[in-house]
Amino acid sequence: MTRSDEGFTLVEVMVATFIMGVLSIIGLVMLDDTLSTKETLDGVLSEVEKVEQARAIIKSDLAQIANRKTKDEFGFATAGVFVGGVDLDSVQLMQFVRNGNEMPGLVMVSSLLQHIEYRFEHGNLIRRVRARVDSISDTPLIDRVLMSDLKSVQVEFFDGEIWADSWTGGSSLGNEIPAPQAVSLTLHTNRYGPLQLLFSTPVGY
Repeated sequence: MTRSDEGFTLVEVMVATFIMGVLSIIGLVMLDDTLSTKETLDGVLSEVEKVEQARAIIKSDLAQIANRKTKDEFGFATAGVFVGGVDLDSVQLMQFVRNGNEMPGLVMVSSLLQHIEYRFEHGNLIRRVRARVDSISDTPLIDRVLMSDLKSVQVEFFDGEIWADSWTGGSSLGNEIPAPQAVSLTLHTNRYGPLQLLFSTPVGY
């Protein structure tokens, strides 16, 4: 009887099945690694995009600081045109008025001036816009989360000589805006550690 008449032995079939199984497992592992790498890369690119978007928004705000104090709902003016530094609740980072466009989505007519506030709450970096520059009791607030999953946020202000962790400004002299020349934001992320963002203001140009 020839080999072709005998066919494959049980041992040969088992060896072939084992080899096919090993090759299948290797293929699945390679596919899983490829998908995991793609997911990881997509996640990193998404986070980089969020950082860049946040940087662009903050840069635009700080580049258009207006020389104007604001009033709260009780009619009291803020301590300065630009007020910065972590408050007692570690929430508010800085607030100021900026020149800008009308805010989309609002039915009411609003000024081209906007009251901007940056806050750090529950791991989120938040940009808050008041619908009115001078607040009243029912003034709408529009919050936008720029970045999330942060451990902490550190803010510093440069007066031309030294960096300080707070800024209250003062009275303006002539056309000069009583604001810092530069602002530093250090975002402490869970995944990448500290990310420092530096911004110039109109005073520093």
